[in-house]
Amino acid sequence: MAVAKETLSTYCNSLCESSICELPIVDREIINHFNSLPLDYWDFVSYSKEYTHGIHTYPAMMIPPIPKNLINIVKSYQPQVKNLVDPFLGSGTVLLEGLLAGMNAWGLDLNPLACLISKAKCTLIDPAVLKRANENILRNIGSCIGNNKLKVEKPNFYNINYWFKEYVIRHLQIVKNQIKEVDDPDIRTLYWVAFSETVRDCSNTRNGEFKLYRISEDRLFSHNPSVLDIFKVNLDRCERGMAEFYDHYRGGGYKEILAQDTRDFDLGEKMDLMITSPPYGDSRTTVAYGQFSRLSLQWLDLEEHDFVSSEIEKERLDKYLLGGVNEQTENNLPSESLRKALGKISKKDQKRALDVLSFYIDLDKCMSSITKHMKINSYQFWVVGNRTVRKTTIPTDKIISELGAQYNLKTIITVPRNISSKRMPKKNSPSNEKGKKSPTMSKENIVVLRKVK
Repeated sequence: MAVAKETLSTYCNSLCESSICELPIVDREIINHFNSLPLDYWDFVSYSKEYTHGIHTYPAMMIPPIPKNLINIVKSYQPQVKNLVDPFLGSGTVLLEGLLAGMNAWGLDLNPLACLISKAKCTLIDPAVLKRANENILRNIGSCIGNNKLKVEKPNFYNINYWFKEYVIRHLQIVKNQIKEVDDPDIRTLYWVAFSETVRDCSNTRNGEFKLYRISEDRLFSHNPSVLDIFKVNLDRCERGMAEFYDHYRGGGYKEILAQDTRDFDLGEKMDLMITSPPYGDSRTTVAYGQFSRLSLQWLDLEEHDFVSSEIEKERLDKYLLGGVNEQTENNLPSESLRKALGKISKKDQKRALDVLSFYIDLDKCMSSITKHMKINSYQFWVVGNRTVRKTTIPTDKIISELGAQYNLKTIITVPRNISSKRMPKKNSPSNEKGKKSPTMSKENIVVLRKVK
């Protein structure tokens, strides 16, 4: 159903040769369209995770109706758009909706787990073939778990016995060994995703937390998860989602998932459309993507996918993400809104102000790199939240508009939305002081930019 990879470059080059590299300007149509919608249209209080959107949890996931509707709006006014990019891939929500809309979709992320989930989510598998494979692997796992004489080599990574009970370690390794025996690479990839979710579900971590916290000793005593049963539940979820994807996918699109740094990347193609939701701030003090992924990455073997750079330590992933390393001392960014916010924060905590500055310097690098890949008159949709640091709200929506101006990006409209169902902790600790909690953000903004030249 999908276009062969070698065909894509020829296709994109033919578009450029036929002078479609410069898209029509439809600012007024897009503004009128957004203004015609009800105020709560983008809240999506009630929606279902269709297709493979629900095969794995992930922090602060963009909900599927947002990219689905944005793609439909743009295609109604720029029907020739074909190439879509999400430079902060996450769990692949934008890519899957792009494929379902018949687009070619590129996604970038430094988190190997994000790339794995996205690849599995966006790779079509015949449901009948998957069903037979599931029955086979579950039968083999059950047989091995029931064989107490079977020798199983225990994996070796830091604190494994702190995060997993001894029998859980044995059973997880049995599941892993059986997955490695699966010949079909696409099914094996999907199984790694189900395994990753099982690792999290069977660990000694608190439910609903992104950061790594161990459950209490009282709860630990009665915490005896069945690895086989939990893996089966996760496989069933993958099977149902894949069946829906298979039934609704109409072909015509191609995907490319790359473990690249959005601050400096090269796709070799020009994009018609960008839809993304960048991090709210550095992972250490906002959404802990690295901590969320750590246990899964320690168990997984991802070498076959080229998702893990030899330069990245999986146990310290957060330091490689935006704002992960603070080496900044001076603010030269052309954003008055950022300057004012940093001034307020620095009066209370200069170190935290430098942390914030480091994140926005990295985000600015991303905007530069992204825009180099965009066609003239292409639209960028940034779904952003305005975090609070030291009781100062940082207006990321305004900052993105101001930073974009230097890259010939014109702000078309900014649309507010209430966060009704994004998977985030209800409270966090913005001050990083023990015991001090504040409600997390409840609103986002969709910032719409167009590359004017």
